[in-house]
Amino acid sequence: MERAREKALKRAGICFFCICSLVLCPFGVFSRENEGGVPILILDSYHKGYPWTDSVIKGILTSLHNASIKTTPYIEYMDSRRLSSQKLYPSLSKLYPIKYSQTPLAAIVCSGDEAFNFLSLYGPKIFPGIPIVFTGIRNIKSPIQQPLLRNYTGTAQHTPFLAMVDVIMRLHPTVKKIIVIGDTTTAGEKDVQQLKEILTRQKDYIESLFLISPTFELLKNALSEESKSTVIIITSYFLNIQGENCALQEGINIIRSMGDFPIYSHLDGVPLLNGVLGGPINHGEEFGHTAAKMVLQILSGRAVKDIPIRESQRIHWLFNYREIKKFGISTSQLPSNSTIVNDPLEEIKEHYHFIVANLLVIATLGTLSILLFSKIMHRHHVNAALMENKESLSGLIEGAPEGIVLLNGEGYISRVNKEFCKMFNYKEGSIQGENLAQYISTSEERVQKTSELVKLSLNKRFKNIERFQNKKDGTPLPVSMSGFPVERLSGEKEAFLLFQDLTRKKAQERALALQFHLESLLSTVSSQLVLSRDFENAIQNALQEIGKRLGLLGCGLYQSKIEAPNVFHIGKKWFSPIYEGTPSDFFTFSFKEEHIKYIKKEIPVTFPIENSFLSGLNATALPFKTRENRNGVLMLLYQETTHTWASINTSVLEVLASTIGETYKKKETQDELLHTISRLRETFQSTIATIGHIIEMKDHTTSGHQGRVAQLSLAIAKRMGCSSIIQEAVYNTSLVHDLGKLYIPSEILTKPEKLSSLEYQIVQQHPRFGFDVLKQVHFPWPVAEIVLQHHERLDGSGYPEGLKNSQILLEAKIIAVADVVEAMTSPRPHRGPYAIEKALDEIDRGAGHLYDPSVVSCCVNLFREEHFEFSNSRSSPL
Repeated sequence: MERAREKALKRAGICFFCICSLVLCPFGVFSRENEGGVPILILDSYHKGYPWTDSVIKGILTSLHNASIKTTPYIEYMDSRRLSSQKLYPSLSKLYPIKYSQTPLAAIVCSGDEAFNFLSLYGPKIFPGIPIVFTGIRNIKSPIQQPLLRNYTGTAQHTPFLAMVDVIMRLHPTVKKIIVIGDTTTAGEKDVQQLKEILTRQKDYIESLFLISPTFELLKNALSEESKSTVIIITSYFLNIQGENCALQEGINIIRSMGDFPIYSHLDGVPLLNGVLGGPINHGEEFGHTAAKMVLQILSGRAVKDIPIRESQRIHWLFNYREIKKFGISTSQLPSNSTIVNDPLEEIKEHYHFIVANLLVIATLGTLSILLFSKIMHRHHVNAALMENKESLSGLIEGAPEGIVLLNGEGYISRVNKEFCKMFNYKEGSIQGENLAQYISTSEERVQKTSELVKLSLNKRFKNIERFQNKKDGTPLPVSMSGFPVERLSGEKEAFLLFQDLTRKKAQERALALQFHLESLLSTVSSQLVLSRDFENAIQNALQEIGKRLGLLGCGLYQSKIEAPNVFHIGKKWFSPIYEGTPSDFFTFSFKEEHIKYIKKEIPVTFPIENSFLSGLNATALPFKTRENRNGVLMLLYQETTHTWASINTSVLEVLASTIGETYKKKETQDELLHTISRLRETFQSTIATIGHIIEMKDHTTSGHQGRVAQLSLAIAKRMGCSSIIQEAVYNTSLVHDLGKLYIPSEILTKPEKLSSLEYQIVQQHPRFGFDVLKQVHFPWPVAEIVLQHHERLDGSGYPEGLKNSQILLEAKIIAVADVVEAMTSPRPHRGPYAIEKALDEIDRGAGHLYDPSVVSCCVNLFREEHFEFSNSRSSPL
C-alpha cells in the first residue's frame, strides 16, 4: 500500500510539473518557430528527444520553412510515454483553450495515436472547425474517430509486422520462439495486437511470448532460460528498476548479456544501434514532409475532404553488417530494398583516397625524418646558447628593483623574482603555477580587473597602470603595473608583469593633498573673513567651513571679558547636524588654571571634556588675540577616535586661529580693502579699454568701432532685462572682441578694395586668434568663448566653428547684432557708411535664421523708439 501510494504521488507530481511546464516554460514542451506567419499547431504524442518525434517534427518544419506561405508553427509535446492519458487529457483540454484563445490557428498537425485520440475526444470542443492533418496513425477507423474524419486528413502508418515475421522465418529457419517487447501506449497496444494476430496463425510452428513494459529484472528472468533459437522483436522502450523509461541501447546490452539472440525492431533509428540485426523502418521525416504538404494545400484553399487520406508509406529495410555475419546470413537472402550499415568494405571504398593519402604522408615523413636528424645536432648547439642566455636573463630578473612575474599562455604564474615575494609577503616558490589574480586581489572586483590586465599583457604592451592590489595578509598595496607579451620559439605566448611599489609615492601624494586641503581651508576662511561685507555672517560661515572641512563635531569662538580676563564667554558657534536640538550649554566649558596659562601665552592646548553630556569627546583650544588685546579661543570639538584631522600640523591650526584673530583686529581694514578692490575694478576697465585702443591703432579705419559696439551691446542687454553679470560680460567683451585682428596683416585690414577669397579666409580667423590669447586670462565672464563666437550665425553659416542656435552664447548673439549694425553705419576703406535704417532692415531680414529674433527686436526698438545714438565718450557706463 505504501509503495502504491508513493507511486501515485510520484505520478501526480510528474503531471503537475508537466502542466506547470506547459504554462511557464514555453521552450520545454512548447516551442514556437518563425513568428509572424499563419499559426499552425503541431501536437506530438511523445516527447522531444524521442527519435521518431524529432524525425517527424524535422520533416514538418523543413517543408513549412521552404514553402512560399509563411507560417508560425507552435509545437506541443504530450509526453504520453511517461504520463498517463487519463490524467493528461483532462488537464490539456483545460490548458489549450486558455493558451490558444488569442491565436487564430489555421490548421493542426497531430503526430501519433495519443495526439489523434486526444483531438478525437476534445478537438471539436477546444478547436472547433479547425482542419486536422494526422501523421503516423496506426488505426483511423475506430468507432470513436470515424465520425470526425470529415474534418481530418493525413497519413496512416502501417507497420509491416507480417513482412517482418516472414523475413525472420526465412533468415532464421530454426527459430522456435519469438519474444515481443511492447508497452501500454495506444500505439504500443496496437503493435502488440497486430503481432499477436500474426503469431497466432504461426502457433503450430513458433511459440510467442509478449513482455509489456518489462523492467530490466523481468527481462533478465525471461531470457535466462531461452535458447539460441529465440528471436526478439522490440516495439517500445524498456523500464529501469525505478519504472522509468531508459535508453534502448541499455536494454539491448542486457539482452546481449543474456545470450546471442537475433534482435529486430521497426522503431526509427533502432536498427542502427549496436547489437540489433535489423528491421523495416518508416521514415519519420517523410511522414513529416507529407503532413506539411497537406497543411500547405489547406492553407492554399483546398478543402479537407478533397485531400485523400494516405494509407501507407514507403518501407525500407536496414541490416547491421556485423550481426548478419555473426548469424551466418548471406546478403542475397535479404529483401531487395535493404541497406547494410557498418560494412567495413564499404568504409574502405568510401575512404580509399584518404588511405592512399595517408600512405603518401607516411612515406614523406620517413624522408623528412632523415633531414630532421641532421637538424637535431644543430638544435643542440642552439639550445646550449639559449641556456646561456636564459641564465643571464635569470640574473637580470632576480636583480631587478621591481617585482617581476612571468606568466604562461593561460595567465598562470611560471616564475616570480625575490622582489615580488618581498613586496607581497610570499615565500619563494609558494605560488608557482597559481592564478596571479587570485593571490594579489581579495575582492571580486579587483580579481576581475587584475585578470583583465593579465589577459591584456599576453596580447599588448601597457605601461604604468596604477591600482591597489593586496598582500598575502590582505593589506592593500598601491602598485604601478606594466606588462608586455613575449613569444617563445615554439610559438607559445608568455607575458612579463612588472610591479613597482607606490607606497612611498602615495604617502607623498597624501601629504601634498593634506597640505593642499589645509591651504584651501585657510584660503576659503580668509576670503570669507576678508571679502564679506557682513562680518558677523562671515565669522559664522568660517566656523561652518572649519567644522565641515576638519570633520569636527562642533567649533566655537570664545572671548575673555574686559573686566574679568580669566572669564571667557561664548560668541559664535557651529556644531554638526547630529547635535541639532541639543541644550544651550553644549559649548559651555570651564577653563582650568593650567588651560588659561597656555591660552594667555597663545599656546594650543588639548584636553578631554569633563561633562556628562559631552563625555567621550576631546577639545583643542587655539588661542589668539582680539580687539583691545583681549584673549580669544577657537575651540575645536571632536571624538576621541576621530583621525580625520589628527595628522594636521599644529602650526597650521595656529595660523587658522590667528587668521580669525586678525580679522577681529582688522575690521576697519576691510573697508579699505573693499575700496581698493573698487579701484582695481576701475583699473581693469581701463585695461580693457586700453586693449581696445591698441586694436584700433592696428586698424585705424575702424577707430571707435569696439567702443560703439560695446555701447550698443550694453543697451541691448539692458533692454532685454539681462542680469548685471551678462551686461558686464557683453560690455567688456565688446571692447576686445576684435583682439584677434592684431594677428591679421595691416595691408589686409586697410585694403581700400574688396578682399580676395584668401584674404577673407585669413580675416575669418581673427575670432580664433582672439580666443587663443584671451583663454589664458582669468576673467569673471566667458570672454574668450564670446570672442570666438561673435561671428557665428543661428543657421550655422557663421565662422569659425559653424555653430548653430543653442550652441551660441547669448552674449555672442548680442555682440553679433551690434557688430553688424555698427559696421554698416560706419565707413570702411572700400565703401562709405550706410543709413541706420538700412542696417536695421539688414538685421530684420536675418532675424530667425542669422540673428536671434529677440536681440534683433530689442536693437530695432532702441533706434526707432528710444532713438539710440552712439556716444563719443570713452568712460565706462557700468
